[in-house]
Amino acid sequence: MTNFENNIENFIETLQKYKIKNVFNPWVDYDEKHDKNEHAPELRQKNLKKYLLARENAKYILIAEAPGYQGCHFSGIPMTSERLILTNNNSLSKK
Repeated sequence: MTNFENNIENFIETLQKYKIKNVFNPWVDYDEKHDKNEHAPELRQKNLKKYLLARENAKYILIAEAPGYQGCHFSGIPMTSERLILTNNNSLSKK
């Protein structure tokens, strides 16, 4: 495992430890109403790891306080719209 991968693992472990009453943590919490199954938190962790690994050479990575109601809760990728991911909408990357 590279140093970058190790840093990502540590970052995700830190996110998993975050617990506040009445706050949904997408990297550990399971939502019976909206998640497909109880493995949803692990899938979000994997998605976040893949997302960050693809940006290893990025000069900056923006970390947001509020990940957005349409994205992170389901995908694990902050500031995204699940609708865009599921429809494979590439229009944003063509700009």
